[in-house]
Amino acid sequence: MLGAASATGADEPTCYSRLTNDWICGQYLKDFRPEIQHATIQHLQITAYSVLLGLVIAFPLALVARRFTRLESSILGFATAVYTIPSLALLPLMVPFTGLSKTTVVIALALYALTILVRAMLEGLRGVPAEVVESARGLGYGARRLLFPGLGLVAAGLILFTRAPVDANYVVDVLPVLVLMGFGIGICFPALMTIAMSGATRADAGLASGLVNTSAQVGGALGLAVLATLSTSRSNALEDAGHSTASALTSGYHLAFWIAAGLVVAAIGVAATVLQPEDKAAEQYAGDEVPGEVPQAEETAYSEAA
Repeated sequence: MLGAASATGADEPTCYSRLTNDWICGQYLKDFRPEIQHATIQHLQITAYSVLLGLVIAFPLALVARRFTRLESSILGFATAVYTIPSLALLPLMVPFTGLSKTTVVIALALYALTILVRAMLEGLRGVPAEVVESARGLGYGARRLLFPGLGLVAAGLILFTRAPVDANYVVDVLPVLVLMGFGIGICFPALMTIAMSGATRADAGLASGLVNTSAQVGGALGLAVLATLSTSRSNALEDAGHSTASALTSGYHLAFWIAAGLVVAAIGVAATVLQPEDKAAEQYAGDEVPGEVPQAEETAYSEAA
C-alpha cells in the first residue's frame, strides 16, 4: 500500500494541484494543451470579428462626422457613451436578442471599440492635406463619381443577402456582406448629402440640412415599413402552405432584399439620368457668378462641383 501511495504521489503534478498553484507550470501547459489551443483560437476569432465589425460601423460614422461638423459632437458623444456602459450591464441587455452566443460578445466588443476607431479615423481624415483633396477633385473623385460605386456596393450586398440559406453561417454568409455594404454606405451617403446640399446658400444651409435629414429618416422608415410588410406577407403565405417557419422567414427576407436591391438599382438609373456631369456642373456654377461681384448672402454652402 505504501508503494502504491508513493507511485500515485509521483504521478501527480508537481506544480499544480489542489494545494499547489505555481505561476509558471510547464506540466499544466502540456496536460491541457488541447483546451488552451481551442481557447486561444476562439479568442483570436472573437477579436478579429469584433475589429472588423467595429471598422464597418466606425468608417461611415467618421465620414459623416468629417463632412458635417455639426454632427461630430453627437457621433463622438454616442461612441463615448457606449464605451462608458459597463460590460455587466451591456451584455445582459443584448442576451434577449442574440442569446448566450459568440455574436453577443462580438457586437459588444465592436461597440466598445467605436470610441477609439471613430476618433482615429476622424483624425486621419483631418490630416489629409488640402492639396491632396484638390488633386482628387481634379482627377474626378467628386460626389458624383463616388455616388455610383457606393450605390453599386450597396446593391451588390443586398443581392448577396438574397442567397443566404436557412442555416446561414455568420462568418461566411453575413459578415462579408456587412463589410461590403458598410463600405458602400460610407462612400455614397456623404456624396448624397453633398449633392443634396450643393444648391443651398449659407443662409439657408441649416434649413436645407434639416429638410434633407428629415426626408432621409422619414423615407427610410416608410421604406422599411413597406419591406417588412411584404416580407411578413410572404412568410405567412409560405407557412400556411406547409413550409417550416425558418424556411418561410428566410424566403420573406429574400423578397425584401430583392425589392431593396431593385430600388437601389433604380436610384442608380435616376441619378445617372438626372444629375449633370461634374464638369458641366462646375461650368454652370462658374457661369452664374457675376464678374467683380461676389454676393456673400447667396454664396453656396457646398460647391456642386465638389
